[in-house]
Amino acid sequence: MTYSIQQQQEQQIAHHWSNTLNLMFGLPDSGSTLHYWLLVPLLLTLTSMFITILAQTCAHWFWDEIELKPLYKNRPKSNSILYYVLNHSMAALLTSFCIVYTRYYGSLYEDFDIWQNVCSFSKMFETCMYLVQVLLCVLFMMILYDLLVYLFHRTCHSHPTLYSLLHKQHHENNSPRGILDAIYGDAWESTIIAFFSCGQMMFFPFPISSVVVFLFVISFFVQWNHSGRKIVIPYIYNFEYHAAHHRYFKVNFSEHVMLWDYLFGTLRLNYERESY
Repeated sequence: MTYSIQQQQEQQIAHHWSNTLNLMFGLPDSGSTLHYWLLVPLLLTLTSMFITILAQTCAHWFWDEIELKPLYKNRPKSNSILYYVLNHSMAALLTSFCIVYTRYYGSLYEDFDIWQNVCSFSKMFETCMYLVQVLLCVLFMMILYDLLVYLFHRTCHSHPTLYSLLHKQHHENNSPRGILDAIYGDAWESTIIAFFSCGQMMFFPFPISSVVVFLFVISFFVQWNHSGRKIVIPYIYNFEYHAAHHRYFKVNFSEHVMLWDYLFGTLRLNYERESY
C-alpha cells in the first residue's frame, strides 16, 4: 500500500515536469513540437499582417485621407518594413506561448454545441445568451487592455528614459498614414503591449471565440488609428482621438476606449483640423 502511494506521487511529479517541459517546447498529442513552433507563429504572423492590410484597404475605400501640411511629415529613422515583420513575429511568438500556457493552466473554453445548433429555433435562447456572454467578455478585454495600455503609455511619456528606450521610435511618425506605421516602433514595446492583449487568456476564463473576436477587433482598430484616414463611426470610433495624441503627445493615451482618458483628465476631442 505504501509503495503504491509513493509510486503515485512519483508519477504525479513526473507528470508535472512533463507538463512543464511541454509548456516550454510545445503542445503534446498534437503532432510534432517543432511543427507547432514553426507553423503556429507563422500562421499568426501572416494572419495579423492580413488583418492590417484588410483594415487599411477598408479605410482607403470608405474614408477620405487626412490633409497634411508639409510640417507634419513622417521621419522614421529605422527600416519600417523590418519592424513591421519583426513586431508582428514577436507578437505571434508571444501569442503562441500564451496558447500553450492556457492549454495546461488556463481556463479557456468553448461551447461547440451552441455553434453546431446556431440555426436551431429550439436553441435560440441559449445561443443568444451565449453570444451575449461572448460580447461581454470582448468588452471586458477591451476595457482592461486599454487600461493597461493607458498606464504603460502615459508612463512612457512621463519618464524621459522610458520614452527614449521604448516609445520614441513610434513617434518618429508625426502623422501615421499606412500599413507600416501602425506597428512601427521598438520591438520590446510592441511585445509588452501584445502581452496586454493575448496575455489575458492566461488569467481569465474566456470563451475562445471571445478571444478571437477581441484580437481581431484591436488589430483592426490599431491599423485604423494609424491609417491616415478620416474614419468616423458614431459612438464607436473617431480618428481624431489618436491623431491628437500624435500631434500633442500629452493627451489620449488610450488605444481604443476613451474611457480612461476621460476619467484621468487627458482626453482631447479633436486634433484641430485647421492645422492639417
